[in-house]
Amino acid sequence: MIRTSDKVSNRGEGGNPGSTSGTLIRCWRRQEPEAWERLTYLYFPLIYQWCRRKGLMPEDARDVSQNVFLSLSKCTMRFQPGEGANSFRGWLWGVTNNHIKYYLRQESSQPSAVGGSTAVRRMADVAQEAEPAGLESEEMASRTGEQGLLKRALELLRTDFQEPTWRAFWQTTMESRPAAEVAAELGLSANAVYLAKSRVLRRLRQEFEGQLETGS
Repeated sequence: MIRTSDKVSNRGEGGNPGSTSGTLIRCWRRQEPEAWERLTYLYFPLIYQWCRRKGLMPEDARDVSQNVFLSLSKCTMRFQPGEGANSFRGWLWGVTNNHIKYYLRQESSQPSAVGGSTAVRRMADVAQEAEPAGLESEEMASRTGEQGLLKRALELLRTDFQEPTWRAFWQTTMESRPAAEVAAELGLSANAVYLAKSRVLRRLRQEFEGQLETGS
């Protein structure tokens, strides 16, 4: 039974209190190495998924995804935050979509191998389906891979919190268990459980500002 005056300790949790302005995107724009690692872990699977949805084969989707990240290393300042809750994912989809269309144009311009005309026609069809980033970008960014993004974001933060805090958050938020039930199981007050949930959600919003739908 965990009883520390019915409180979940703050020690070692949530990172440096002064780091709230250093969200992932801000750190990425400053080209901090750790931000690059976190950005790659968070978004590479989503970009790969977008490529596959546009008809690319697995190997080609990986190549295009890598090219997208090469582009991101050269255009950190082109993204201007503050354009809506999903603006980064919308912008990222626009970059990805441009790479997909470029790849498909390149493929369609290659001479057809014997027996390969069907594949070339398919590439041309997909290229015509790829619309410029606009309303589609925000729609896709808000609905595609949201759960995967949230899961990976939480995995990045997991070690920043002590076990009681994390369990209280996870069981009430991700498993939708009643706070009173979780409190009894963990040996905490219901208020401590609510505070734990709030602490993790606040850290999630600070670190991934404007990138995730975190709920309440």
